Amino acid sequence: MATVLGMLRRFERLDSEQMLLNTMKESADDIRDINLEQMYDGKTSEGVDITPSYLDDPYWDEHGGLPAAEAYSAWKDQITPNPRRHRHTPNLFINGYYHSSIRVTVNGAKITWNSTFDDMNDISEKFKNIYGLGGVYKDVFLRTYLAPVLREKMFKAVGLLMK
Repeated sequence: MATVLGMLRRFERLDSEQMLLNTMKESADDIRDINLEQMYDGKTSEGVDITPSYLDDPYWDEHGGLPAAEAYSAWKDQITPNPRRHRHTPNLFINGYYHSSIRVTVNGAKITWNSTFDDMNDISEKFKNIYGLGGVYKDVFLRTYLAPVLREKMFKAVGLLMK
């Protein structure tokens, strides 16, 4: 068992900021997976529905109007059923190519999303705030992924069990 003075010395040597940054870097794939789940659920990084909805998308103004938009939305609901996604809300998933092309890198305090998909910039311009975690998705990442790893690292570094 550590003495109070010994534990104090360990805390003084601890670089908690670097520990957090390293853990975030190690968690890049988890961030990506949760972000993809968030997109599949039709949510932005702010926790609201991705817009424009299929019915409000200007694309349909010159491609069949509202009947075509409704038909496309019904087709999307059929091929990607998801009770967490509101009707007519995009999830940016048809065959999985775009989702599978997304990569997340963490460099210091900066998280960057990249894709090999040619139209990534067009997608991110049209559908705002699709990259990043928000709402329940951010909470899931913090509680389920980040916090347990940080608790374990803290325990190993200073011998203090944190709940």
